[in-house]
Amino acid sequence: MSKDPAVLFYTSDFLSGIMTMTDEQVGKYIRLLCLQHQKGFLTEKDMTYICRSYDEDVYGKFIKEDGKYYNIRMREEGEKRRNYAESRRNNRNKGYEQKKDSTYVEHMENEDINTNEDVNTLNKKDGFSEIWKLYPVRQGKKNAEKHFNATVKNEKDFIDIEIALKNYLKCDRVKNGYIQNGSTWFNDWQSWIEPTEQMMKGNSGKNKNTPKQSEQITRATFRHTPEQLEANRELAESIGLLHSKRS
Repeated sequence: MSKDPAVLFYTSDFLSGIMTMTDEQVGKYIRLLCLQHQKGFLTEKDMTYICRSYDEDVYGKFIKEDGKYYNIRMREEGEKRRNYAESRRNNRNKGYEQKKDSTYVEHMENEDINTNEDVNTLNKKDGFSEIWKLYPVRQGKKNAEKHFNATVKNEKDFIDIEIALKNYLKCDRVKNGYIQNGSTWFNDWQSWIEPTEQMMKGNSGKNKNTPKQSEQITRATFRHTPEQLEANRELAESIGLLHSKRS
């Protein structure tokens, strides 16, 4: 079996982890990570060859077991990816290309997957249910699911909609109890992947609605009690935990 040519790389986590490192140290670190991904582990010779000499900041990113060096996160991501690839093979062999079973490992990609592949193999219904249960209001579910199915095409889209919902639940309007009908939000969720400061401080999304549409959105917005607001904050935190686990 050939070497896996890729691994999920979480840029936000990486940037936060190298914030105090110099450019030279970052260069050494990323080379070591790539080499570990290809070899499975690093030897003392590998570490010395790339670092030239002992560098506490770089060496501190790895653990040493039985004379071999590992970055824990790289090892975990590699294992998850291998498990996912194996689960897809098992699913295909059993003829369940569009249905999960107990062998299915969620939220990973494989080099054989086209990133534009429809997420039917990830089970769209389950994917929508997972996001919908985190949405604070229950109005507009039928149309919300239609918008979800039309816009969430691959694993990246699924991760993006999680990020978008997390951002939306943190905006001032939601904190003040004004939450859009589910159909309205799911129709424009992409706007919340990287919301503007203005959106976070009050506007519900990009200003691209006609007066009539704006009136409909206003009618589809709900006012919530302090107890519901607290529940909304807990939802936002739960999404953050879910995303961090995937990261």
